[in-house]
Amino acid sequence: MYWRRVAWRRTTPSGWSSDSSWSRYPPRACAVRESALHAVCIASTHYQLPYRVVEALAVGADAFEPVLLRYVLFILGATYDRVVLPVVERYLRHPDPEVRREAAEAVDELGRSREFARGESRTGRP
Repeated sequence: MYWRRVAWRRTTPSGWSSDSSWSRYPPRACAVRESALHAVCIASTHYQLPYRVVEALAVGADAFEPVLLRYVLFILGATYDRVVLPVVERYLRHPDPEVRREAAEAVDELGRSREFARGESRTGRP
């Protein structure tokens, strides 16, 4: 399987990001939310999490700030379950370019899962 590396964790050493979109939440709450999502991302690089395990993230995706939404999209793409495709595609037109990029990568992963299920390689040959 193809795995992407989660390398864009944005908190400072003190656990607080300078991203102004987080200003409505207490610093500790944002750091905890990001840490939890980061842990799930790391787990999804080692294990294929079934959609039912992360379904609540798909349902509540609109409530996440852009920096956290990137984690959610990564996790949804790593399920390799095509049922999340409509949710992920919705973010291809998001105002934040990083969210759009992560959505595009998740769509790509979901497409790759279909190719591998049919026994095709990335070149389209078995």
